[in-house]
Amino acid sequence: MAPNDKAQGSDASGAPLQHWVRRLREEHQPMKEIRVEWSINGMSGGGLWFTDSEANRVFLESYISLGNEKYSPGSHWITERSA
Repeated sequence: MAPNDKAQGSDASGAPLQHWVRRLREEHQPMKEIRVEWSINGMSGGGLWFTDSEANRVFLESYISLGNEKYSPGSHWITERSA
């Protein structure tokens, strides 16, 4: 590592230290799971649990949009839990 690397805030690979700090925080966060829940005409339920990720949220949000459009606004939502 060159002497100036530390002053500029990067490691030997050239990656900014902020990147590594953020990555370590993400890796040590408790894992979460998400699912769609619904309440329609007094009946409620929930779907399968998925690992909380951007791709799974996009998928479930599209499902929620369809459910809220078909039944009523707010009838479907995402619930989270610690895994």
